[in-house]
Amino acid sequence: MLSKKGPKEKFYLGNTNLPTAQTEYDYTPAMIKEIAKCRKNIIHFASNYFFIINVDDGRQKIKLHTFQKRILKGLMENRFNILLASRQIGKALALDTPIKTPNGWTTMGELKDGDKVFGLDGNPCNVVKAHDVLYDRKCYEIEFENGEIIIADADHRWFTQNLKERKRKLEGSVKTTEDIFKTLYRNKNEPNHRIPSCFSGLNFQENELKIPPYVLGLWLGDGANGSSRITVGDRDINETLTLLQEYGQYKVTCKKWKQRAYSLNLGMLSGRYGMKKETSLSEELRNMNLFCNKHIPHEYMFSSREQRLDLLKGLMDSDGYINKDGIGIFYNTNLKLAIQVKELIESLGYKTTYKTFIPKLNGIDCSECAEVIFKPRELVCKLSFKSSRIKINNTKKPESNKRNQWHYIKNIKEVESVPVRCITVDSADSLFLAGKTLIATSNTTLMTIYALWVALFEEDQRILIVANKEQTAKMILKRIKTAFEMMPNFIKSGAVEYGQTNISLSNGSSIGISTTSSDAGRGESVNCLVLDELAFLDSGLLESFWRSVYPIISSAKTSKILAASTPNGIGNLFHTLWEGSQKKGDEWNGWNGERVDWWEVPKRDEKWKDETIRTLGSRDAFAQEYENAFLAAGEIPIDQDVYRMLESSCKDPEFIFDDGQYIVWDEPNEKKFYAVGVDVGEGLNQNASVIQILNITDLTNITQDAVYYTKKQSPYNFAQKLHDILQQWGRPPVLVERNGCGGQVIDSLKMNYGYENIVTWGTKGAISNDFKVNDKSGIISHQNSKIEAITNMRYYMNEMRVVKLRDTKTLHELKDFIRHPNGTWSGRSANTLDDRVMSLVWAIAVLQNDICKKYFEIVSMDDNQRPLKLKPIDYGITDITLPQNIYINEKDAQAFMPLPSIFPDQPDSSDEFSHIPDYEILKKDGWSLFNSNLF
Repeated sequence: MLSKKGPKEKFYLGNTNLPTAQTEYDYTPAMIKEIAKCRKNIIHFASNYFFIINVDDGRQKIKLHTFQKRILKGLMENRFNILLASRQIGKALALDTPIKTPNGWTTMGELKDGDKVFGLDGNPCNVVKAHDVLYDRKCYEIEFENGEIIIADADHRWFTQNLKERKRKLEGSVKTTEDIFKTLYRNKNEPNHRIPSCFSGLNFQENELKIPPYVLGLWLGDGANGSSRITVGDRDINETLTLLQEYGQYKVTCKKWKQRAYSLNLGMLSGRYGMKKETSLSEELRNMNLFCNKHIPHEYMFSSREQRLDLLKGLMDSDGYINKDGIGIFYNTNLKLAIQVKELIESLGYKTTYKTFIPKLNGIDCSECAEVIFKPRELVCKLSFKSSRIKINNTKKPESNKRNQWHYIKNIKEVESVPVRCITVDSADSLFLAGKTLIATSNTTLMTIYALWVALFEEDQRILIVANKEQTAKMILKRIKTAFEMMPNFIKSGAVEYGQTNISLSNGSSIGISTTSSDAGRGESVNCLVLDELAFLDSGLLESFWRSVYPIISSAKTSKILAASTPNGIGNLFHTLWEGSQKKGDEWNGWNGERVDWWEVPKRDEKWKDETIRTLGSRDAFAQEYENAFLAAGEIPIDQDVYRMLESSCKDPEFIFDDGQYIVWDEPNEKKFYAVGVDVGEGLNQNASVIQILNITDLTNITQDAVYYTKKQSPYNFAQKLHDILQQWGRPPVLVERNGCGGQVIDSLKMNYGYENIVTWGTKGAISNDFKVNDKSGIISHQNSKIEAITNMRYYMNEMRVVKLRDTKTLHELKDFIRHPNGTWSGRSANTLDDRVMSLVWAIAVLQNDICKKYFEIVSMDDNQRPLKLKPIDYGITDITLPQNIYINEKDAQAFMPLPSIFPDQPDSSDEFSHIPDYEILKKDGWSLFNSNLF
């Protein structure tokens, strides 16, 4: 039994789950026996004293799988351990899910490795891995109480607090979308699940702003639409003038405007906020395109929290109101501005309600008005009449009894599958913010169990957890602390230090964290080293870290190392250690190698494997992601057996036209229908322009019917050639990559020739500083649209095996078209051609569901909800002009050999032929006289 001799001194900071060295126990024989068992057997310890939070049942003992028991046993019996783990799947959101970044809004589909998003604490965190787009996943639409709707797959993980956890005063736990769907309501009046808001708001860098944020806020609220004049009421005029004196660069002119209002003019803005010369407020408003276009400029929306708060104060002092209950309300008839104010308030850490209504004046409808409602916890205005009503609250995280500090899940329903994607972030809790209202959503159990077991049952152990980012290491330590607190006290050593980066126990053991980029751990006495995702640690930093730390650990007789990771190519430290662990005899490196394969994970079977391969579009990709295969960078988009199959389908063309640039295997047929993919180059002996024409009449037998390849034509001339060829094939849908020179070709095709079937795709989330992509036709190629299109091509070529290539040059380019280490696809080197491949990728992209349904009637779908049988919507397949009616078939040698010249036989002298033009030239070129009697 636990014996307490004093109140708080027996527990660390008063937490009854954290005994200290002074806490005394009356140990029973059963307790002593249990401690001995745990010290001897890590599996017994984990099975009986390691707790997790279950969605339905709350706190409960972990149920170890067979492979987990095997690995834990190996960790206990060996000093140096390396764990090769199959990638887990899930955490996927729809590609069009809005994601806020330090540079502005983007989408889930657009994120790439190294980008920054925001964690739940409001601080930027890194996208460690932006995973491939997934298709045909079971998807749900999640609707939040504030109206936000997010589509996620069934396995996406969310950190929520359900009713049971609220009653037990637990922080919450991670659940999948499907888990939440099954437990949506516990009673009719209260949603079961809620997600904490980004309480502290987002942290951006401070910007140099031309106009002070408070002043801009005042003008946006009560300023004249076409001038710098600001209207202020009687009650607030004196205080407003005093407030504006803080901005000494203004010369404020004040005059009575109406019976109960004043008009303020602010002149001569200079000195502060990045101004290089004196200028007026009016001039700056005009330069920022704000006259007759009121909105919050980008640099203000993404400025520091202090600057954004100052902007809000100006908005609230003008068009805002604080009611007697301390509720903040912003009104405005400019709906665009009101929506921006909503986003601004949410970026400061508040949950908002937005609605529109039609106000009446003397019974007459006025202009539509919007209001943004929120409950401020800090001063969000400067005028005393309003600020006096605000109840200041200095809490640093959402309070359980404050509904307006949580996002409640109102409803979930299963919807038609959409392309989804997951990212891995390095925030402390693996959470990142998604959606316009910034909903928190989530992204290592064996590692946690192992580190905790060593710390509890071995004295004077220094355990060091190493990750690529400090936040990731903190996340692992946080999980260890959570598990530690949930254990019964008698099994624990007392807490001596209990911080974010280190915990120390009364038995002399401690657990700390480090990154390969820091000096922590170097030169120290480390008894147990835990390396998280070793294959993904920066190789340059890891090398020096390993040279410094490994000799210290390996020199001790009882030290331990656990290195865990999924594969990430060959040649790195993780690959080297793993390969050495698998060797025998003298070649063995002394490491115990354990692996977790996909079939050991519950709910994974051959059906799951087949579905996942089809989703990824490649058996090679599945091997790397799920079968623990170490693949070198340079994976090609098709498997070797598919390459051999395509090689056998290649053959000589039936027609060769236009100096060999235009080759055709099957002539156009009015009873068939086609898709055309185009990649545009500069021409004029630089990059080539390519047209790929596919016969998609039968989706079980897609054939490459023609290819046009030229380096001779400028984009302007190529547009005419493309139009001519499209006419020959019945004016089919054409997919032209817009980037670079493609825009000129598309615009010419559209404006000069009136071509209507130009496919527009890839604009969602595309960012360009040169043009607004939503106003342009064509294929917008960015990393994500390109990956999605290549995944689509791999599905039809690699998995369905329904594409037959005829052109050997296209096939050879395909063999040198590889995925690079950063996940992008292109030619093997800068000098490797990929124009034929990309035009092929775009041609097959017509079978993307969202494109296909615009140009064809989809008669039936396959098991993965992709088009299986099509019926064309009439797009002009009439009056086809066959290419051979325009061009000479250069394959037929007689078609282009010059006709012979016939001269009289047996001349007496060459003078007789002097009248024949170029006779001497012909003789020099090898022509000879012949006897006409032979004919």
